[in-house]
Amino acid sequence: ESSVRTHPTLVLLCLLGVLSTAWAAEPRPGDAGTDEKVVKPGNDDDSSLVNTGKVKILARNGGWCWFQDPRAIIHNGKLIVGSVSGCGSRAGDVRVTVYDLLADKDLGTYVLHAKLESDDHNTPAFYVRPDARILAVYAYHTSPAHYYRISEPTDPTTWGPEQSFRHPHGISYMNLYHDPSDDTLYNFYRDTRGTYCPAYLISKDHG
Repeated sequence: ESSVRTHPTLVLLCLLGVLSTAWAAEPRPGDAGTDEKVVKPGNDDDSSLVNTGKVKILARNGGWCWFQDPRAIIHNGKLIVGSVSGCGSRAGDVRVTVYDLLADKDLGTYVLHAKLESDDHNTPAFYVRPDARILAVYAYHTSPAHYYRISEPTDPTTWGPEQSFRHPHGISYMNLYHDPSDDTLYNFYRDTRGTYCPAYLISKDHG
């Protein structure tokens, strides 16, 4: 359950958003649907974690940027990282990579939405709900909706079906923040109304 609010005091962020917008070279509308493709280590196109001895590489061909947060979280000893495939046959896939820090083991990379748009600005943002499920929220540039999926409890490798929330204007950049003082989940994003001002959604049931 969500409702839309605007935030008139964030004019500076509006200007920064307009100045720093990066457009995708090959946009793909958000109607490509999802698939449950699991990217296995060693795949040249979208390899998951590769141990080089000193550096462990998560999700080859994966991009992200600072316009959405949190892009990576640690929950129950597992590192959960979002990314978007930049090129190749899987370009535009919105993905989540899971690494078990306690077991030092790669648990794989999972596609949340296949070929949404080849743009690192579409990286998912994450939120750990009180029921131990993880909420992943993402959108493409000037999308008419934001999309979200919720994991199984304590299992970030298994995700429920994709759902969406329609907006009256095009939106970009998902940023999740939970305020414990009134138990409200906020999703701050860029709205294309007027001068691309920031706006936010609120949820009282954790998304």
